[in-house]
Amino acid sequence: MRFDEMLAAANGLPAKGFVRWVFADGMAFGAECQWWGGRARRAAPHEGVDFCWYETAAGGLGELAAGSLVPAAMDGVVIHSHADFLGRSLWLRHAAVGAEGRFLYSVYGHLAPDCFVAPGEEVSAGAIIGVVAQPVRAGKTIAPHLHLTVAWVANTVASADLDWSLARNTELMELLDPLSL
Repeated sequence: MRFDEMLAAANGLPAKGFVRWVFADGMAFGAECQWWGGRARRAAPHEGVDFCWYETAAGGLGELAAGSLVPAAMDGVVIHSHADFLGRSLWLRHAAVGAEGRFLYSVYGHLAPDCFVAPGEEVSAGAIIGVVAQPVRAGKTIAPHLHLTVAWVANTVASADLDWSLARNTELMELLDPLSL
């Protein structure tokens, strides 16, 4: 099952008439503008994809609420968790090893502070690893959403150094479009 399907299923969205995820301009991988507020230009292209809204069979729009369950996209090991600008980010390392010994990671952003897993814990694809945070950011209104990044990360990066600053260093982190996997 694909991650977008696992996310919908984990939250009972099919019973609510879920048809498909809806991505506004600015939510996709590589987007150069923000999708919230005044739609300002991002400091750098978006390093992942944001799951927030979905279309219903009745033609309406549903929203991924704060507290929505977040499943792991693939089997992996929890490596690191750190504060992000809307909650916490959780880094899972997967078994795949790429060029130059890089590790495949999936990164889940904007989780509630209390994640369901701890560093060192092994998780299976679909296992619940956390919940979507209620965004609190001074002066900005933004809907609850899940940010997902997938990337190859250099094997020289220590777990304590895993954070969003790596996304700007192509020698250490090669970003992938999560929706293409």
